[in-house]
Amino acid sequence: MLVSINAFCQSKSVQDDMTHFQNREQIVYCLQLPLHEYLQPQSPVKAAFVFKNKKDRSLKMSVQGFFKTTPDERFEQYIDSRYTKAAHTPAKTILKSEMNKTSGCYYELYYLQNSAKAFRMLEMIWVRSEDVVILKVKFPVKALGVWMQRIDRLIKMNSHCEPDDEN
Repeated sequence: MLVSINAFCQSKSVQDDMTHFQNREQIVYCLQLPLHEYLQPQSPVKAAFVFKNKKDRSLKMSVQGFFKTTPDERFEQYIDSRYTKAAHTPAKTILKSEMNKTSGCYYELYYLQNSAKAFRMLEMIWVRSEDVVILKVKFPVKALGVWMQRIDRLIKMNSHCEPDDEN
């Protein structure tokens, strides 16, 4: 099944609960996302989508493509300057982070002190030659196991719309 609405299209994966999501506007990217859990996205700006969870609208998943300010900046440099060496606030506790140089993906799984018992946050970033794709998700702690499986799959994918994205 393929659904196409202006700037994006989606098709259901037969493997699991993930759906192939493709942005076709400005910055082209593809990701496998659990779209069945979310309402149709809002698109506040080009190459950006915000999905609200069907059961709890305070739970959001957003994905956006950005052009890099320094196109020649390598993957490791980009991550170091914006994540690993960046000052984290005392309110943010990182539970796990991982870098996959093959797919050009880095993620942080964390919680904020004011919601430590209820929610977890995920930020995944794919650094490409001229742009980046960032996925942000807020989900309930009880869904941590499901999201860890999704993270394991997502970090191995690149965000380009190529056949090797199906790994």
